[in-house]
Parts: sequence; structure tokens; C-alpha cells
Amino acid sequence: MAQLSLRMRTSELERVRTAALVSGETVAQFVREAVRERCRATQAQAPSDTESPTEQTVAPLRRAERLVLAAVASHPGIRSVAATAAAAGVSWSAARGALDALVARDAVRHRSWKQGWRDGVREVGVWELNVASADFEELIAQTTHVRLPPQSPPAEYSGPLPPQFWPLFWNHPAPSQLRLPDDADYVASRLVNGPSPVAALWASVHLPTDALQGCLRLRSTLARRRHLIKNQLAVRAREAQRPSADSSVTKTP
Repeated sequence: MAQLSLRMRTSELERVRTAALVSGETVAQFVREAVRERCRATQAQAPSDTESPTEQTVAPLRRAERLVLAAVASHPGIRSVAATAAAAGVSWSAARGALDALVARDAVRHRSWKQGWRDGVREVGVWELNVASADFEELIAQTTHVRLPPQSPPAEYSGPLPPQFWPLFWNHPAPSQLRLPDDADYVASRLVNGPSPVAALWASVHLPTDALQGCLRLRSTLARRRHLIKNQLAVRAREAQRPSADSSVTKTP
């Protein structure tokens, strides 16, 4: 008590004595408890030793942003805001705002190019994942439990090779002349084993089953691309076994 008195002014000591009297404790008990509470508050405010004070987590996506990001991931080569809105199950304005927000966070990007159209040239573009973004893995992980509206499975693509994949056929004399499904085996091997994960995803969704099975027989096909193909083939097998809506309806004679 003498040491406490030496370090405190008389007015301060009187306030402590009054507070201790109100609490029903001695001055020494009151001071010890006050110091203990102050230490607890200081420890609670201090950063943990196991966490870096400069470490930051990626801010969570909004609901519309998660839906749109999942839609872009599951529909490679999706071209318009309207198609994205339909795939995500949101309005056009919500999809437009979500795409702008995802572009600002480097989760998706819009890539456009010019192609011949009738007697002139038109500009076309696609929305695609920006897998090179530093935060992409953490952002795409937020779509793990997103459930998109049910849609009919995409049909196998028929027609010329989409222009966005022409650069992957740099040593082919005329990529624009490649046709699907006629050249599906050749196209599948280049898209699945090429450097673009978006091209591999598009191939797994839109190319014929026989062409994808041919990629599984290639020793050069990487393990992660094998998993992609096997998963897509499993989805196709389940869809083939699912009874159609017409067969489930009992028709009366």
C-alpha cells in the first residue's frame, strides 16, 4: 500500500479507495483485479503470434457474384450478359453488375476478336475465367456450394472450330477449316493437352465421347485433364440413364 501511495497522487488514491469501498473489496484486491482486467483486454487486442499482422484474406463475394462466377466456370465460351444471366438464374442487370465486379477483382475477363461475317467483319467476345489471377483460387472456392438453375445438358458442338481456339493450332495451315465432329479426334487432343484450361473445359463439355475417350488413351494427357474428362464422361453416363420426361408420363389409351 505504501508503494502504491508513492506512485499515485492523493486525489487518485482517494478515487481508488472509494471504488474499492463500493465494490466491497480491499484497495489491494481492487487494484489487482483492475490490473488483471486491463491485461486481458490488452491481450485480446494484440495480434496472435501464429498470424502475420500483414496477412489479409480475400473479401467474400456477394450472392449474385458467386452465381455468375459459377455460371462462367460451368459454361466455357459463354458470350453474352443475357446468356450469363440465364445460366446463373439472375436478372440481366444483376448479371451485368456481377460481371463488372468480378472483372474488377480479376476473377473473370472479357476477350473479344474480329471475325468474318457475311460481307464484312463483326466483333465477337466471350466471358472467361481469369485463372492467372493471384486471388483466383480463393475466389473460385467460394462457389463450391453454389447451385445453379437446372438446365438441359449441352449438346455436342457441330460446326467450325470456334475462333477463340485458333491460336492453339499455330502449326496448322488453316485452323478455320477444321470442322466438328469430323476433326474431333485431332481437335480434342490439342484442346485437352494444350496450355489453356478454358479450352480443355470446353472440349470436355462439347466434344464427342469417342474423342474424349481417345484422349484418355494418350500417355501425354496430364493427370488433371484425365480427371476432367472422366468427370464429364460420368456426367454424360448419368444423363443417358436418366429417364426422359415423356417416358415418365403414363399415357391413357
